[in-house]
Amino acid sequence: MEASFWHEVWEKRQLGFNQSEYNPKMVELLKDKKLEGKTVFVPLCGKSIDMIWLASQGSKVYGCELSKVAVEEFFNENNIKFHVETLGNLIRYSSKSITIDCGDFFEVSFPKFDYIYDRASMVALPAELRIKYQQKMKEHLEHIEEYFLFTFSYDQTLFEGPPFSIEEQEVVNIFNKSDVTKVFSETKRSDFKGVDLNVTRSVYLIK
Repeated sequence: MEASFWHEVWEKRQLGFNQSEYNPKMVELLKDKKLEGKTVFVPLCGKSIDMIWLASQGSKVYGCELSKVAVEEFFNENNIKFHVETLGNLIRYSSKSITIDCGDFFEVSFPKFDYIYDRASMVALPAELRIKYQQKMKEHLEHIEEYFLFTFSYDQTLFEGPPFSIEEQEVVNIFNKSDVTKVFSETKRSDFKGVDLNVTRSVYLIK
């Protein structure tokens, strides 16, 4: 899957994955966390308004996104003033509490984070790219307090993705030296781009 695929998704407004409200499961799982003064990383963040909720809890939010359209729409649609600077191959958009680096995820040198909130990142990548993504994410595990990973699992012969199916065993294999706990799982009949599927939505807490 090339970068051009995601640029086209944003240009053609194929944004079924974008939510107009805060993710209720995020709020439920993180509302009692002491996020004041903490740094939360939101990989492949798009223009998710979840970042606004995280910032409202007193955290510093750091996102990474390939699409310039997505990043600028995030700040403009939410009336957030921002500063822009060029850092090599990246463009950094920053406000008081939210910073988003626009560019190739695999070229970004990330700072240390306290939390990782991965709602729509790993599931956006096909298997071959997930391996590369997972290797980069694992570099941060020794520094973080908690990593919240949201996944889908379904019969991938019926729907090719994205979002892609990630089975529990893959998560366990990735983070085999970490404490992995499934904190939520629910299976429902769902419509994925016109395909009717049984989809299991899961959330893993990785320490």
